[in-house]
Amino acid sequence: MVRPVSDIIVKELVPAMRAYIAKKLVEAYGLSQKQAAQKLGTTQPAISQYKRGIRGSKASSFFIQNQQVVELLNNLAKTVATTDVSDYHITLELFKACEPLLAGLNQ
Repeated sequence: MVRPVSDIIVKELVPAMRAYIAKKLVEAYGLSQKQAAQKLGTTQPAISQYKRGIRGSKASSFFIQNQQVVELLNNLAKTVATTDVSDYHITLELFKACEPLLAGLNQ
């Protein structure tokens, strides 16, 4: 049975992208795990799991080789680190970052 694309986005891509951003916030921008969690609207244990690859690592190899997606995520990480953005805005940007990947599936 083929999984719907929406399931792949919600259950694999978005968590992997959130993990990527969480790692950037802590490693590149020097935020504590607690600060990163507050900015991403999640918990400190979730950030810890993202950092250790326990959570959100399943689909990272799918997007990490797409330079356009990586650039979008790096820009989003910078925005999250340096401004006060809503969880809604972050979610919209994550879905936008999925678009180049979905275009590749449609070909």
